[in-house]
Amino acid sequence: MSQLPAATRRRTSLVLVRLAYVALVATISAGQPGWDLTAPYIAGRLVASGQISAIYDQADGLSARQTSSAWPAAARQAGVDPGLLTAYIQTPLWAWIVSPLAAHLSFTAFKILFAILSAAAIVALAGVSADLWAPSLSGPAWQAGLLFGSLLTTPFVSAMALGQVQAIFLCLAVAAASAALRGRPLLAGALLAAAASVKITPGWLALAWLAAGRTRAAAAFAGAMALLTAVTVLLSGPAVFVAYLHTLAAVGQTATLSYNNDSLAAVLLGARLTPDAAFRFAPIPMPIWATALSLLALSASAIYAGLADRKAGAGHQTGAIFALVAATAFSPLAWNHYFIVLLLPAMLFLAQPRHRLAWAALTALIVALNMPPLGYAIGGSLGAVARRTPFWAAVLCLVVMGRQGKQSFFEKKDQKTFAPV
Repeated sequence: MSQLPAATRRRTSLVLVRLAYVALVATISAGQPGWDLTAPYIAGRLVASGQISAIYDQADGLSARQTSSAWPAAARQAGVDPGLLTAYIQTPLWAWIVSPLAAHLSFTAFKILFAILSAAAIVALAGVSADLWAPSLSGPAWQAGLLFGSLLTTPFVSAMALGQVQAIFLCLAVAAASAALRGRPLLAGALLAAAASVKITPGWLALAWLAAGRTRAAAAFAGAMALLTAVTVLLSGPAVFVAYLHTLAAVGQTATLSYNNDSLAAVLLGARLTPDAAFRFAPIPMPIWATALSLLALSASAIYAGLADRKAGAGHQTGAIFALVAATAFSPLAWNHYFIVLLLPAMLFLAQPRHRLAWAALTALIVALNMPPLGYAIGGSLGAVARRTPFWAAVLCLVVMGRQGKQSFFEKKDQKTFAPV
């Protein structure tokens, strides 16, 4: 390999690093319970067997309930313990998409397949983010450090244990941001709609586009969402779609103060919660003021991100990172595995060409706040409000990015030039 050209050695090393990462994640995930994948798996099997009308029978906000025999019967037939089923709260379209896989794969194979897809999404996320915002981190050594180091953090550990696929939709959102920055608004809108149709949070990036003057990308997003909605109604039927909307409304009216919800609402509502109580999954009604405050923070952050991009000009636009981090932290529900999004600001900080030691220390603190024992020790010592450390890591990133808003995050040697949308 030493006789190969340097560029070829670099590409080969990157491929090997990425394949090793995907293989390791698949191996680890095979032994994990993957509880959160039980819902789309059984929903997909119900769709495949012609029982799509039953996919929301067990959804009661964030809690799973059994109001018909369809879910436990389908679970037993698939070899899944009915007691492990979680609530299916995604769009009917997602159940349609996974139905061929769910119908022909065992749950273990289904779980491993989505672990591989999620790992591939993280690989793509790290690569695209380096290309957009941190070119100095695009080499195999940096990529290896980012990928394998991330496996030690709470968001990644939680995602693997639960079988979560958040990384896939975050990758779609970052791909949408990349397309928008490169002057491809139709593709940007389509990619963001694909992400937001299953995970609503990335959709706030469209508001940032509007504020940044990327109206074609925002319009493409709205059109793509309308098309996906029409396809969903056509495939599932109006009654099932209405049941989906009722499920979304129930989720929106519910708050959970369990330790793994690191949202703004959970921080405020759980201010007096004892550590023991935080480990109990106990949904409560969401107060109107908490919903209003969350929506205000989400809207203001997205608009600020867009305006900052408009002011920064081509080659200096990091508003998508700000918008996605804020959309995660200020959403009324932000499970700790959602905070894989913090990989984006961490890469941005590490790529700074000046004051590297200070930026490295900041990144180390963000990582520490997202490591199970260390983060809980730091936050727990400061009381219940501080205990949800991934939230405070996100806030720290937003504050730093906000303070840097009047300055460029890029020096000339790291600068990328994008065509305006």
